[in-house]
Amino acid sequence: MTWSMRMLSLNARIEAARAGEAGDGFGVVADQMQEMTDKVTAMVALLQTDVVERAGSVAEAGRQMASQARGRRLRDLSRSLIEILDRNLYERSCDVRWWATDAAVVGCCAAPATAAEAAGRLAVILRAYTVYADIWIVSRHGKVLANGRAEEHAGVVGSEVAREGWFTAALGTANGDGYTMGEIQPLAALGGRTGAIYATAVREGGATEGTPIGVLAVVFDWTTQSRAVVGSLALEAEERTRTRALILDAHGKILAASDGTGELEDRITLPISQVGPTGFFETGPWLVGYALTPGFETYPGQGWYGVVIQSR
Repeated sequence: MTWSMRMLSLNARIEAARAGEAGDGFGVVADQMQEMTDKVTAMVALLQTDVVERAGSVAEAGRQMASQARGRRLRDLSRSLIEILDRNLYERSCDVRWWATDAAVVGCCAAPATAAEAAGRLAVILRAYTVYADIWIVSRHGKVLANGRAEEHAGVVGSEVAREGWFTAALGTANGDGYTMGEIQPLAALGGRTGAIYATAVREGGATEGTPIGVLAVVFDWTTQSRAVVGSLALEAEERTRTRALILDAHGKILAASDGTGELEDRITLPISQVGPTGFFETGPWLVGYALTPGFETYPGQGWYGVVIQSR
């Protein structure tokens, strides 16, 4: 349209020049046509700029919506991750309290001479519960009396654990409902194998309110079981190549990683003060979803987080 108007204006000027004084009218028309052309040109440019800006805004809004949707999904996957772990560890807290009342376990603490019989009982339990690396019966003075995998972990029996935090905490539980969980760490008694020890007091007569006569400790096979949890997320094959699932402790230390890197060494800082205990955020090329442990049944959780990191 503006090209046609420019041509009309140009023709009017040509005719005005040919006609001399008689062509003054053509000159007026040419000026008006030029003025109108300039206005139309400016309007078209403005519209083009507005369209481009709006298109850019729509594209950015679309990108943000897609990012929000992905972020919420990663947050939900993180919640699922920590909930699976919570239920797993809840069962460990139940196991140790139940087995502490077993007649063979109570008998071993009351009469250490029955340790061989108790070790056989522990071996039977371990055949059914493959999530454990070992089970230990400890005297109230801190000496390991029996374990369930004596052949595999020959140096456990006779070792002293009185100074271990999990032992003193277990011996000090108020009643049979109490238990403690030690730190996730490599255990020298298991040849450096990483374990999580759940422990409770063995009480006289196996009674809930009985006097503590020893401690039962179950050693959760942390590396194998935790990696099974972080590797269990429902992801597309393509997603797995750019996704990392983690379990972090309350201080951000990596306890478990789907790729096995940084465990018990690296730390990740979550922007909890800005986003909250459950949420998602962007950092560089990464989108990160996370969720604080909700606990399960009587298991309150350890203040840990499930985290899923995915490249964009």
